[in-house]
Amino acid sequence: MTSREKKNKVIQQVIKPALKEAGFHSLRGTQAFYSHKESCTIAINIQNSQFNNNVTGFSFWLNIVVDTPKLSDEQLQGVAFFNESFTESCFLPHQGRLHPLRDVRGYVIDGYKNYKPMDTPYEEIQTIIANDMQQYIIPGLSQINSIADYQECVALWQEESKSQFVRLVDYFLEAHMLTLPFQKDTWIGTVNMKELVEKQKTLCLTTDEIMQNKSIYCKVRELSTHPQEDTWPLICMTLSAE
Repeated sequence: MTSREKKNKVIQQVIKPALKEAGFHSLRGTQAFYSHKESCTIAINIQNSQFNNNVTGFSFWLNIVVDTPKLSDEQLQGVAFFNESFTESCFLPHQGRLHPLRDVRGYVIDGYKNYKPMDTPYEEIQTIIANDMQQYIIPGLSQINSIADYQECVALWQEESKSQFVRLVDYFLEAHMLTLPFQKDTWIGTVNMKELVEKQKTLCLTTDEIMQNKSIYCKVRELSTHPQEDTWPLICMTLSAE
């Protein structure tokens, strides 16, 4: 089974049935679903990346909009899924960070790891995403029954994004992205170190917080597309230069 086929199959066999079972209806001729709550309408569009290919992997995510109640089909067709929308990552632990099938895009099926093509068994993909739907995404959606509920959720998500764990993961993700072109004695290496210093400041992380959480870095590295690369020397060098 190709990566594209696995992506399409998990959408058809896991995502869509879970939404229908939770009371969502499909919007004819689209990849969208909707649910009319008493005080709002929840619209969900299954979005595929236009950059999907065998190297980057085949990614998809759920664009979710909470709008006014009792929207007609015509109004639902006109819902702007890119304005005031959020994704299923908000419902996942740590907002989807350190998930075995996710990156910043959303769910990612296969792609390359250590410069070699991946071939994740479909059964593994199906089990992980089905668990996400049953344990986190559907329960999260069920808690939103009004625009006020949604606004409360947004406030909670914003607070969660400020947690130390999330900030550390984001810092280590940035550090690992800077690995491949890193050479300490080159202009590129100098630029990368400056970027990492700025990232630390933006995330309000202390040197001790970073150095004491190498275990989080190791997990980030393990789940990355190039786990053979070790960014820790770059991190230590950047911190010691401060």
